[in-house]
Amino acid sequence: MRAAPKLRDLRGSMWQETVDQACNSEDASPEQLALSLVMIRLAGCLTCHPDSFRAIRGCTICAMTTIRRFRGEDEDLQILIAGARSEILAGVPQEGRARVVSKPKKTLNRHCEERSDEAIPNTQEEIASLRSQ
Repeated sequence: MRAAPKLRDLRGSMWQETVDQACNSEDASPEQLALSLVMIRLAGCLTCHPDSFRAIRGCTICAMTTIRRFRGEDEDLQILIAGARSEILAGVPQEGRARVVSKPKKTLNRHCEERSDEAIPNTQEEIASLRSQ
């Protein structure tokens, strides 16, 4: 959550509350993980390479640029974060988060590859369809 505090003042009060909640929650909490997952998807972190322009500029600058360029409203970001939080909670066993960390690397890589092909809902129509669900 090193970059999250820098993102706080880039949008309205709803976004600021979301960032504050994630920053003030414990490490690896669903709030922190959901915010991180949405940022990873929006910024395209899985396709970033060490010699790319994005990597040279750094993760914090890239995240700030991504939030500034997001075309939706703060409410749309809330919807994306709530969806990511639901995904995270669906994958976390009731006993706690320790088992998520201990998953075999192959499973994590397979999951990331599956998610990287999924389109990120950043058009108004895609976000509207998420709202109606």
